[in-house]
Amino acid sequence: MRCFICTLIGSEFGTTSSKLNITQETIPISLCEKDVSKRLHTTSVSDISTEYDLILTRAGVFEYDEEYISRTPVCPKHRYQLGGGWFQKRVCRYPDHTGKAKPDRSINKLPSKIIFNELKDLVPVGSGKINLFLLI
Repeated sequence: MRCFICTLIGSEFGTTSSKLNITQETIPISLCEKDVSKRLHTTSVSDISTEYDLILTRAGVFEYDEEYISRTPVCPKHRYQLGGGWFQKRVCRYPDHTGKAKPDRSINKLPSKIIFNELKDLVPVGSGKINLFLLI
């Protein structure tokens, strides 16, 4: 199976270290069931509950059904990078924000979807965002 995420985000297929306890094969994304609750809690993301939802939304897929996730393959590299292995960058990722201000909150699923649909720019769930009103 070819990794769908590779095609979607224009990245290469890859494997991860066996120390991460992730299979080294491409699997249907529906089988991505690692507990991501601690990761989501530390970034205050509250509207995602599963590893596969986190992977898909961080790749820009906001709506899907059971059939979609059962037939959509993901490689170990993207499962790690978009799932449990990502970390929040120390700068605001919102497209119109400039400078290097430290983010004070995270982007949840709905704002990420709105930004993607309106600005055609993906700001992945969990990315940092500053409150511009605090800068005035």
